Amino acid sequence: MNLLNRKITFIIGAQKCGTTTIHKLLSSHPDISLPSIKETHYFSKGSLYKKGIDWYCNHFDSTKKVLCEVDPSYLFFPESSRRIRDSISEPKFIVIFRRPLDRALSQYLMSCYRGYENLSFIEALKSEKERFENDKNQFSFINHSYIQRGNYTDQLNRYISNFDKSNFLFIKFDDLVSSEVNKNILKSICSFIGIDSTLLKISLPKLNNKKKIKSTMVRNLLYKETFFKRATRLVLPSDQLRNKLKSRIDSLNSTNYSEVESKGERDKHLMSLPQEYIDWNNEQTKLLSEISKLDLDNWIYIK
Repeated sequence: MNLLNRKITFIIGAQKCGTTTIHKLLSSHPDISLPSIKETHYFSKGSLYKKGIDWYCNHFDSTKKVLCEVDPSYLFFPESSRRIRDSISEPKFIVIFRRPLDRALSQYLMSCYRGYENLSFIEALKSEKERFENDKNQFSFINHSYIQRGNYTDQLNRYISNFDKSNFLFIKFDDLVSSEVNKNILKSICSFIGIDSTLLKISLPKLNNKKKIKSTMVRNLLYKETFFKRATRLVLPSDQLRNKLKSRIDSLNSTNYSEVESKGERDKHLMSLPQEYIDWNNEQTKLLSEISKLDLDNWIYIK
């Protein structure tokens, strides 16, 4: 399949802004082909990009009307926009944004869950720059980028410099998860992608809720570089099978926080933040509102 002659829509992020929910919805539409691997990272990871466009094409079902990929790494990794420009003739982009501080906290809690973070939220924010300076194999770039991933306009500008702004659909995370307005959001997604309104008949899945670990030992086997992980790669060379197995074990090894617990956890972390992070959130909100034309007034944080 030659993607240079096919239209493809990328849902490029941001991370922790509902992309898993969107992936679940799109996968239920009969006219859409998503990659066999949930996030291929083809355009963000150099070692995969070197495999060539045929490797990427083989992840899609070419008989489907519409091709889509959901991969939030594409917004954050600097080379992704140029690689997409050089590989795809008519790409379109859906970008979902969340209040920067809320997004940062959600990523922090995910890193804690995976065993990648042992600092408090405040200390993790303070340490981000130093971690980046001493980063090895982009571990902190990927897992400790709480502030950097919230600098939305820097990331958007890379795309807008390579593609016409008419090729973008900007969505507010609050609207996506709101029962009052998400049907309108789904209508706009269907129209933008060029599919019928089948998605409107599907209940919006609640995915990636904050979770508690049952066994840290099992968690470490799943997420840390161990003999178990290396052996699994040899026994199960298929990325798809390994991801399914990992998701299943992860699900069995976790329970969801209640809404009350989640709100208490959020308030505990956010209410004690120094003013500099409040100012950062508000500055990024205003800059994003200007470039996206989204109404983000309720993102302004007043301590």
